[in-house]
Amino acid sequence: MDSKVIGSGVLAAGASVEGCVIERVVGAPSEYGINYLAYDSAEGLVVLREFLPLGVAQRIDGQVLPRGEQGEGVFRWALRAFIGDMEALIRIRHPNVVAVRRCFESAGTAYAVIEYIEGEALTERLQGGGFDAAELRHLIEPLMDGLRVAHANGLVHYNIEPGNVMLRRDGGPVLVDFGAARNVVRLRHGALGTSAASGYAPIEEYSVTGRRGPWTDVYGLGAIAYRAMTGQRPPSSAERQAGSVLLPCETTASEAFPLALRQAVDWALALEPAQRPQTVEQWQAAWRGEAAIPDFELQPAKSSARAASPVVPEPVVPATIAPPAMVPSRRPRRPWLLPVVVLVLMSVLAMGWTLRPSSREPDRGADAVAVAAEPAVPKVQPSDAAPESSTSPPRALVAPKARLVLQGSALDRIATQALDEEQQQREAEQQALIDQQREAEESVRREAQARARQAEIEEEAERLRKARENALALERQRQAQIQEQAQEAATSPDPVAVREAEFQRQREAEAQRQAEIANRERQAREAALAARQARIAREKAQCAVHITDVFNNADFLYEDLAAMDDVQTLPNGRLRTPPIDTDDGRKAIVEIDRGGCARVRPAR
Repeated sequence: MDSKVIGSGVLAAGASVEGCVIERVVGAPSEYGINYLAYDSAEGLVVLREFLPLGVAQRIDGQVLPRGEQGEGVFRWALRAFIGDMEALIRIRHPNVVAVRRCFESAGTAYAVIEYIEGEALTERLQGGGFDAAELRHLIEPLMDGLRVAHANGLVHYNIEPGNVMLRRDGGPVLVDFGAARNVVRLRHGALGTSAASGYAPIEEYSVTGRRGPWTDVYGLGAIAYRAMTGQRPPSSAERQAGSVLLPCETTASEAFPLALRQAVDWALALEPAQRPQTVEQWQAAWRGEAAIPDFELQPAKSSARAASPVVPEPVVPATIAPPAMVPSRRPRRPWLLPVVVLVLMSVLAMGWTLRPSSREPDRGADAVAVAAEPAVPKVQPSDAAPESSTSPPRALVAPKARLVLQGSALDRIATQALDEEQQQREAEQQALIDQQREAEESVRREAQARARQAEIEEEAERLRKARENALALERQRQAQIQEQAQEAATSPDPVAVREAEFQRQREAEAQRQAEIANRERQAREAALAARQARIAREKAQCAVHITDVFNNADFLYEDLAAMDDVQTLPNGRLRTPPIDTDDGRKAIVEIDRGGCARVRPAR
């Protein structure tokens, strides 16, 4: 290994690891490894994954070493899990599961050569808008098939989220970043995973003793489908358990999605593991409408009773239907308003002239218009009139006149108000047109930025393609030179060439010997793994509760737990763990005997 190291222990560009020349780091170092873009002489452009959990290991003088005695047990255990994951992926051949070409150990750690996928992460696609029903099926159903094959080979992903789904150039989705080793590191540093708070991790990922399995992956894939259908990421399962409400996809998503799809997504997002589909096959049947969905609780009543304000997803317009352009609202024009006002005023004036008072009425002023309505008054006979006091004034025998007086200045005020309203309407319409023009200019600017970004992506892809072609051309040229030299050596009696040919044969023999050694080591590891599994099977047959049932790890023995520093060895040989969190939020202590049988009791 030709190691060139830069800050934080990352291998620099130009470093060579078993024939892979590193070009650059891909993404940020994760909780259990680093990904490099590299060129492999046999495979071309690849992703080289280095197992380097920075929390428990470090690189010193080109060698990866555990951080002290406390991290050694976790590092060895996690390294074994990483190699097991990669070897399982080597056996899997599925277009929707990332392909691992080979796995090897070097410099105190392990590396995996993984196929390089040209495309984009699903995270970027989700930011670009919603999915229609056909696009959703094209995304989810191939991932279902890939998970089904992975589960059949004993491999669970444990970290399904949009960042771990790559979309090829043709749109085909690929699951990447499988990691049981991540759970090993998580066991040492706490139950919360890297994506647990993102809304895609189920509730069992928040606890060390959480019951994990294929249903864990079903939840993550269901959360991706929920995000694609509603446009909103679901609340995290911890928030849901604390009281936040997940609105059902059946009622929240657009009715353009078939009812079977919406109900299947709700089933996959059930908070409790036992309420979800237990296998991908069960979920596939419900997704396709081929099987009825059993009764389930999307969220237990004890959680929904404490709900505060639910997260309300925004409706998503299917991608095949262009949303209508948003035009600023405008008040309707009323050009008839001013003529109507003038007509009303003229009518009032005419009525006032017709019903004007008699000449005996006092003058109301030169600028006044009087309109009076005088009802008929019955005559009253003197005999019917009541006697009145001589001191009181005579009572009027006619009703008061109803009058509507409009001052001359009121006409001007009404006309001015009508003109002002018309002016305001025109200004509002002009402002609406200006806003609409600005929105159109902003849309054009965004489209130009998107085209420029797409051009940059295509330019980068073209650069990588040319670099790969140049590298392949150089490699073909080198191979041709080697063949030419070999032919010259075979036909020439030159002793130097003969000696060089002998050296070449020795090197090939040494390479074959190294390959045989590696093969024997691999067979030894497989035999050891088979022996471990046989021992676990024997122990589980004699135990009510086995250590693998407590820690949800199919490859966990008494000796692995004994190697951890925070585990206590009792005089009777039993192992006692410190208090750990259970699924119901309480503390528990686990005791393990040499036969792998476990006893769980509450912590005091």
